[in-house]
Amino acid sequence: MQTTPSTGGLVIENDWPDDECRAHERHKASSHLLAFELPDGGLLGELVDISLGGFQLQAMQAPLAGAQLAVRIDVRMDGQDIARIDAQARCVWSKCDKTDATLRVGFEFLAMSDQASRDLRRLIEMLSA
Repeated sequence: MQTTPSTGGLVIENDWPDDECRAHERHKASSHLLAFELPDGGLLGELVDISLGGFQLQAMQAPLAGAQLAVRIDVRMDGQDIARIDAQARCVWSKCDKTDATLRVGFEFLAMSDQASRDLRRLIEMLSA
């Protein structure tokens, strides 16, 4: 079950299957992908998955549904910095996973530079390999 913001800023739960809710294919991500809030660089969480349309985090706390943030996703593989993706994103849902009590938060990308878009596509290609 997912939650989505309504136009009035309220959170509405739905029981749609995941494949009916997603506009882009999701790619599993692991702890080498971290998201930070800009400009202060505070850690938002570890990426669970990412797509061309957005990403899901395992987080310590969730922004309010509808909140818009400047975010940075740091990509490190084998101890090396691969890319830094800066973007504007909107929090679209959050939920507490009942099996392990982790907080999951979903973000939609709103805007990013052409370079960040290229880096995101390259990251997804690497995760798909």
